[in-house]
Amino acid sequence: YLRYATVDEMDGNVELAFLIDTVADLDFFVIDRSPIDQFHYESIDTISRRNYQVITTMAGDFGQIEYIDTDAEPGGHSYYYRIRSVDVCGTENDVSNFARTIFLEGSADLDWYNRLKWTAYGDWFQGPTPSDKSGVEKYELYRNIPVLDNNVYGLQDDAGLNLGYDDHVIGIAGDDGLFCYYVEAIEMTSSYNKFGLIDTARSNILCLQQKPRIFFPTAFRPTSEGINKTFAPVGAYIMDGSYTLNVYNRWGDIIFQSSDVDKQWDGTYQGTEQDAPMGMYVYEVSFTGTDGESYKQKGTVLLAR
Repeated sequence: YLRYATVDEMDGNVELAFLIDTVADLDFFVIDRSPIDQFHYESIDTISRRNYQVITTMAGDFGQIEYIDTDAEPGGHSYYYRIRSVDVCGTENDVSNFARTIFLEGSADLDWYNRLKWTAYGDWFQGPTPSDKSGVEKYELYRNIPVLDNNVYGLQDDAGLNLGYDDHVIGIAGDDGLFCYYVEAIEMTSSYNKFGLIDTARSNILCLQQKPRIFFPTAFRPTSEGINKTFAPVGAYIMDGSYTLNVYNRWGDIIFQSSDVDKQWDGTYQGTEQDAPMGMYVYEVSFTGTDGESYKQKGTVLLAR
């Protein structure tokens, strides 16, 4: 019985665990893998029946063998696995149920959403016969923001059997725009695997990088009451020390200059107490995003009085 196929969170390898009958006259087991479906397999390894540990289940004592697939790339697609047993005479005996890893993918979109989707896990026994399969109670989705800490936070622990989630990340703490996710499948508590085991299976870790944003007002009035008194950007995911803003008058003279994204232009001339005349001004901004890319933006702003 193939208990699970899960992706290790530390090294990204696929881990398998399967149960064997320690009394049966078996010699070794063949590990089969397919990146396509549960029918077209290739043998990737063999493992001796001697490499087991005894565990106690509701159906009695069985041997458990664990196997690590170091050649798989579960961050690229899902894999199917099965186990075949071979006896001391070289005759193939039983073939296990199959297990399919969860493949998590997604996109970081410009509307501040990280859109995630994942493949269904397969296959725990769900019904009273082996033909009744699936066996997933629910999926749980987790998020980690590496720049803050190494903790993970549950996003959707009641997702049921949904295979996707849209994560709205605007306003979430973290200044580099990098968000990492993984999904866990939880086996049904009413699963009919006769061993009474309730397992989990984890997906690959997916990290999405939000693009930097910067927005400028189109007009401001230094003499207004409370709002729009200064000209300043609102930005996110901008690399420290990379920001430069120049504001020019119609003759190309620099009226305001700053390398601090939080510094605001109050409508004066080059930081003096002299007011710049009302009218249209051109601004140019350049910066490096936390994604490592360089950005430039040009526009106009109306100084009203």
